[in-house]
Amino acid sequence: MKHFRYPFCRALAAFAFLEAAELAACGGIIFTNLFSFSQTNGYDPRPRIVLGTNGAIYGTTAGGGRYDRGTAFSLKPDGSLTTLLVFDGTNGGSLYGGVIGATDGNFYGTAYDGGSNGMGTVFRLTGDGDFTTLVAFAGTNGARPSASLMQGADGALYGTTPSGGAYSNGTAFRLTTNGLLTTLISFAGTNGRDPESNLFQGSDGAFYGTTPLGGAYDHGTVYRLTSDGLLQTLISFDGTNGFWPVSGVIEGLDGNLYGTTAGFLAGNRGSVFKLTTNGALTTLVWFNGTNGASPLSELVRCRDGSLLGTANFGGLNPYGAGTIFRITRDDALETIYQFDGNDGSHPRSTLVESSDGTFYGVTSEGGSRYAGNVFRVSIPLQPFINSMTLSTDALRLTWTAAAGQTYQVQYGPDLYSANWSNWGETITATNREVTVVESIVPAQQQFYRVVLLP
Repeated sequence: MKHFRYPFCRALAAFAFLEAAELAACGGIIFTNLFSFSQTNGYDPRPRIVLGTNGAIYGTTAGGGRYDRGTAFSLKPDGSLTTLLVFDGTNGGSLYGGVIGATDGNFYGTAYDGGSNGMGTVFRLTGDGDFTTLVAFAGTNGARPSASLMQGADGALYGTTPSGGAYSNGTAFRLTTNGLLTTLISFAGTNGRDPESNLFQGSDGAFYGTTPLGGAYDHGTVYRLTSDGLLQTLISFDGTNGFWPVSGVIEGLDGNLYGTTAGFLAGNRGSVFKLTTNGALTTLVWFNGTNGASPLSELVRCRDGSLLGTANFGGLNPYGAGTIFRITRDDALETIYQFDGNDGSHPRSTLVESSDGTFYGVTSEGGSRYAGNVFRVSIPLQPFINSMTLSTDALRLTWTAAAGQTYQVQYGPDLYSANWSNWGETITATNREVTVVESIVPAQQQFYRVVLLP
């Protein structure tokens, strides 16, 4: 049993390195609407949700609730919703950034307005609904935070405000979990303005983010920021290479930055781009409406190296309810799912991967009660063989998977054979990894592949 190949790309033809199998990428999407909001229990759930260790989903809504200022909620796996907190303005309002889960077991989020100064807050929330305001913005130290936070390697929280600061063009800040705020940078316009995205900490320890406006052409920037407040503009968008980057950037397997622009100039409905850390930009995809439009959420890197994202508009028609899309490893755009309104509309959600390989997200509108929903989607990622162990008369094979997707192991006499035979039964994954052990004929050479079934 020689010459196996590990799968490294898509479809039936391409093979990569080492020794293992082939990949057939087919199969479909499994979409489930878990919960639809009704205004009284929240409206417009926002981008960042958290999957708790207890299986519940935690998040916030921008509006709705008793005072129409937003809510914090938990959603159990059985679909039952618990309102943890109703915002009334005094404790914040208009929660556009969602929440993150921190290493101390608490949730942290931002409120765009409200608080003691009426300019927004950063808060801490326990899973039981205990609430603490950590900081109330006052203008000079920032105002109107609209992005989610991130927890740095040092344990502190990092974020942005689109208003306030020394030049009234927004800030980037560091906040300890006991409420000590440090303004890292006040944007001045020429180096960006009105940041609406969260920060991302790269493998080099620096923080990366975007501004939707400002820079050399006032069409937005991508920047690098050190923990001591040194800012470097990596790219100023000029309209021809993108306009209005609202969401943040992430780091790919290749060390480059990946992000989106939302568009809204004539003929420009957004893009996906790759950016080196020295500022060389490559536009990977231009959206045209039918393949999505105006992506407003951060991309997510999948285990197979592809990227997932959501587009706020487009899909079924150029001004449709939005899409879920994938950028493959060879930089091609695939439309994964098209919303029709009944299943939600206008997703701003950064998708979150669960332990079973499925993804969760929210839509800001639509659903059965027109106030947005929480959904789960199982996406057929390219199966990648993690390990193959050969004993005297058995082969143990482990590959990446997604819950709900069905796979078949096959064998053949060579890698390019047109005659492959099924090895064992089909397997429907229940987790993000599948392992099979099957008997083999000793000393008989065979080649193996994992096929994703429709």
